[in-house]
Amino acid sequence: MSGPAAGKRQNKEAFFAGLDLILGKWESLEEAMEQQRTGYRMRDKYDKLEDEVFFYFDALVRNHQVPNSLDVMIMLVDILDRYFDAMLEDGSDMDVASDMCRLFDECNMGNYATEDGMAGEQDQSSGGSAAQQSHGRV
Repeated sequence: MSGPAAGKRQNKEAFFAGLDLILGKWESLEEAMEQQRTGYRMRDKYDKLEDEVFFYFDALVRNHQVPNSLDVMIMLVDILDRYFDAMLEDGSDMDVASDMCRLFDECNMGNYATEDGMAGEQDQSSGGSAAQQSHGRV
């Protein structure tokens, strides 16, 4: 398959792969998961977080909208509160939201440099983060 549909699929796949890497590198998320490591369904909680983030961005695309860092940050804070009972005080939520929005813009233009760079960094790391290890992502 070639043409615009194939390009859009490639953009979406690169974006979702990049989102997975951003979430996997987010230290505050990893700490929230570590605090609840003894709790049951940790993988389910992470998967729900990931699904909600993916759905959020997918809905933006379907509605021909662009992400706003503040809205993304609010969504992330809400998800962390609901699934991990975590309140962030380190400002990383805005950094992660900004990274997600930048990745969205780049992938939407067919630029996969950020996603490729993050994937390369991940390949060079030793074992990945606890968030990635909890779901077999390395």
